[in-house]
Amino acid sequence: MESIIELYIYSKTAINLIVNILEEVEYKKGDKTFTNAAKISESEAEKIALEKYNGKIVDREYSMENGNPAYEFDIYVAKKGHEYEVEVDAITGEILEVEMELYDIGSED
Repeated sequence: MESIIELYIYSKTAINLIVNILEEVEYKKGDKTFTNAAKISESEAEKIALEKYNGKIVDREYSMENGNPAYEFDIYVAKKGHEYEVEVDAITGEILEVEMELYDIGSED
């Protein structure tokens, strides 16, 4: 997997963003690199995420960040009316990060 990113950097924030992008690699479901590195199963990680945010998983991703595997679940929580991205460490089962997804809904004029 090879990616080429060409950006003009005008701020320290942009540099930090580029570093974060380059440190995270996404994988397809069942990829051997990811599954060999993971110590907990996808279903175990799902259970951990759903215990924190009880809802419906609408998307899932598999990534390696700094060489560490992580599951990312987008969970729609109807009671709250929001979608949350929950990242679970695929080695320890620890929840690493939670972000509420915000969308701008409206017409483009």
